[in-house]
Amino acid sequence: MSQTDDRRQLAVVRETMGDGPRVPEVRDLAIPTAEEDLRARLYRVTTTHPPGVWIWFHAEDLEGADPVCRLMARASGCDVLSVACRLAPDAYCVVEWAARELAQDLPLVVGGESAGGALAAAAALQARGADGPSIAAQVLVHPLFDADVDMSGLPATTVVLAELDPLREEDAAYARRLEDAGVDVATTVCAGLKQGFWCWANRLDRGRAAVEDVCARLRRTLAPTLA
Repeated sequence: MSQTDDRRQLAVVRETMGDGPRVPEVRDLAIPTAEEDLRARLYRVTTTHPPGVWIWFHAEDLEGADPVCRLMARASGCDVLSVACRLAPDAYCVVEWAARELAQDLPLVVGGESAGGALAAAAALQARGADGPSIAAQVLVHPLFDADVDMSGLPATTVVLAELDPLREEDAAYARRLEDAGVDVATTVCAGLKQGFWCWANRLDRGRAAVEDVCARLRRTLAPTLA
């Protein structure tokens, strides 16, 4: 289809997602990388001391990820940084920038859905290998990721799978490899849902329940780091 038709279809899709819950602060940002500035959006539910800064990678535009990022910020209490990103080196630049400019003494979390989950996992691997920013947890939603590398030393990981995703078994195998490497892993299979459900969590009861469960585990994971 033409670019105009593509934009028109995306606009219709976004209308089905709803607006998401209200968040006290929403701010658009530009994050510098070697090639270009990446568009990002920060969601804050508290101005005092959130449990962490959660970077959410995706290949969508910021508007498409807006409803679920609002829900994630509300349910987790974390500052959520939504980033439209397509390249692993850029994802790691975002992690370094967030650690320097946003997290400071707060735990840092990475995550994403589908290709975004792959970027989050790659950024966590690079941070470990390069002795980069400390990452407290990662949340991978059907991440489309199959890395043939050493998995040890990675942060606590939540892997969310969709029952109707054709690639579910590949992602489940990745989660098992993490467990075999001694990583703290929780794997959830969302019954009756297909790939892409996370973005519609604002409208889908089972999707919303999945987001809330992930956020509850994230709060438990981050609690010791704040003690």
